[in-house]
Amino acid sequence: MRQDAVGKGAGMERKVIFHVDECGRFEMAAGNIHNMCSFYRGREIPVVIELLLNGEAVRAAAAAAPEAEGCRELLREEGVEIAVCNNALRKNGIAAEELTEGVRVVPAGVVELAERQFQGYAYIRP
Repeated sequence: MRQDAVGKGAGMERKVIFHVDECGRFEMAAGNIHNMCSFYRGREIPVVIELLLNGEAVRAAAAAAPEAEGCRELLREEGVEIAVCNNALRKNGIAAEELTEGVRVVPAGVVELAERQFQGYAYIRP
């Protein structure tokens, strides 16, 4: 990234949605999110980040999943909003009550992605 590209509009809030649909990509996305938060925090640029999990990746948001601590860390330390697709929850046999506290259920992941992009969110799929 060019150094001067970040300086322009530095006071503007950044809005980003990360999209993960495979369990194996959760860790990479979490690392990307931590790096992004650190970058913007260091430059005092406000950033809003949402992590959308759909497909098999909704399993990462289940409180008993190995990735659950990673979800809690993103929620707690980075203030990331985590959303999961209700359709994918049903397909994977996961009830909303089984999710990590603070995770939000959306009716359809594809609709959430489109709506966020209509709202000006940048889309990243690690």
